[in-house]
Amino acid sequence: MKPFRFAVVGLLLMLWITHAAAQSIAEHPFPIVKGGALSMNDLKGKVVLVNFWATWCPPCRDEIPDLRAMQNRFGSQGLQVVGANFMDTVDKDDLARFIDEFSFNYPVITGAKSDMRALAQHLGGIMGLPTSFFINREGKVTYIHTGSLDEAQLIKILQPMLGQ
Repeated sequence: MKPFRFAVVGLLLMLWITHAAAQSIAEHPFPIVKGGALSMNDLKGKVVLVNFWATWCPPCRDEIPDLRAMQNRFGSQGLQVVGANFMDTVDKDDLARFIDEFSFNYPVITGAKSDMRALAQHLGGIMGLPTSFFINREGKVTYIHTGSLDEAQLIKILQPMLGQ
């Protein structure tokens, strides 16, 4: 019976550690490239689209105009698009220039590679770029998409989440 108890205690400990890690990454303030910081907890009550991307990724670049359009169209209804710069090789100044060049109208977070990996893992993991995580107002990831999304696809996913 003792091995069973150790297994149960071990499982409970693992669940507690996983829960604590998930809480801490949700509370972790990620630097916004253009200034300030943002944590996932800051977005409670909003529909959130977290888009992991990199400057070197052509499909990532292709979907930026559609992500901008979604922020413009649905921002007043509670949508917040967040760009998560992931596994990029550019420095912060080059990244800021890229954001200006592509006219981002939503925050882009960055951070240590380990922190960005932890966020990606917390949301559900990444198999490639771009990857978008759709999070409902209760903070639950309801849909994950790997690959670029166009405006029609984004509208189809977001409208039900926004109550339309």
